[in-house]
Amino acid sequence: MHIIAIKQNDVGNFDVLINDFDFRVNRNLTIEKAKKRAVEIKSELAKLGERAIIKNQTLD
Repeated sequence: MHIIAIKQNDVGNFDVLINDFDFRVNRNLTIEKAKKRAVEIKSELAKLGERAIIKNQTLD
């Protein structure tokens, strides 16, 4: 099970983390792009037979 998290960074943009790891291509996105990227990552993992959930840490 993988956890895909959307987290607001210090400058007000959003980062998408996979299992608490921040990949460079998933940093400093708008909230709309971060949500879209999180769904894309979940879909990519599903194609590999992996389960994942999306958690928005900015709303917790």
